[in-house]
Amino acid sequence: MFCFQSDLTATDGQIILMEHAEEHPLLLSVPGMGARLIKYYQCKSQKDKGVPAQEINGPAVEELPPGGSSPFLGSVEPGHSQLSIETRMYRAAAFKHATASTDFLLVRRACGRIFVREITSLHTVGVQVGPAHLVTAHSMPPFPSPTYGD
Repeated sequence: MFCFQSDLTATDGQIILMEHAEEHPLLLSVPGMGARLIKYYQCKSQKDKGVPAQEINGPAVEELPPGGSSPFLGSVEPGHSQLSIETRMYRAAAFKHATASTDFLLVRRACGRIFVREITSLHTVGVQVGPAHLVTAHSMPPFPSPTYGD
């Protein structure tokens, strides 16, 4: 938990760089807003045991039922997984990029000190789908839940 905005810094700790593929993304987070990394796994069949052990390394995993719809504009192939970044505003697929040994992150603090960090994790963020949750004004009555089938 960060008490002040100055506590939130890229000078130490683990950082993950996300670059939006869209030139002008519809929604962007501001410093201090949280985002979650979630890996969606499309099950092959009802007997599928879930994500293979070698794929579990960090983000939360959500299993999609066989034949279930994808949470993205595209599809997730059975037996495969797709990383995503999610906020309360949007959900977008994320794709890992290889980083060159010559790529570094330059961080400048308000006091003028400059830090050089190696880039260890770089992802490209695809088209945003959202909002992930229905947001209404407090004066509006809530929308009824959709009913499917009879």
